[in-house]
Amino acid sequence: MVSFYNNRIYTVVTQTASIVDEWISKIYYDFHDKLNNLVVGLDCEWRVNFEKGGTRNKIAVLQLCVGHQCLIFQFACRDYIPASLHEFLKNEKFIFVGVGVAEDGDKLFEDYGLSVARTIDLRTLAAEKLDFEELEGTGLKGLAFTVLRRDLPKPNNVTLSRWDASLY
Repeated sequence: MVSFYNNRIYTVVTQTASIVDEWISKIYYDFHDKLNNLVVGLDCEWRVNFEKGGTRNKIAVLQLCVGHQCLIFQFACRDYIPASLHEFLKNEKFIFVGVGVAEDGDKLFEDYGLSVARTIDLRTLAAEKLDFEELEGTGLKGLAFTVLRRDLPKPNNVTLSRWDASLY
């Protein structure tokens, strides 16, 4: 469990496909009455390549969050990608949200053949709802502060970490 401003976020960290299956099943069960417009937070991480002109490393970590339930799937160390994840991501009834979420969806397809059905960038949504165009160019940290008035610590040792390293 992770706490963020008095909110408990129940987080599963895994590199095992069967655990991903269990998490997805739990989401279907817990949110059965919201499956026609389920909002899913989505973010991806990969190890930065500092070589000029170097190729981008493959996605190492997929993060999904529904309500206060989050999954962190270590792609780089996985046993395999479960069919349930393919089906979950391509479900057109779900709305996947995040900062740069369409680009993350493109990378998931490029790296692993995973299609993400519907995406909405939170920057665009916030800019429209708040009538504040400058939000379209901000990052998650700036967005969290502007919209939620919450500081989102993002230290370099985390953002530039070895996302492809195993936790086990």
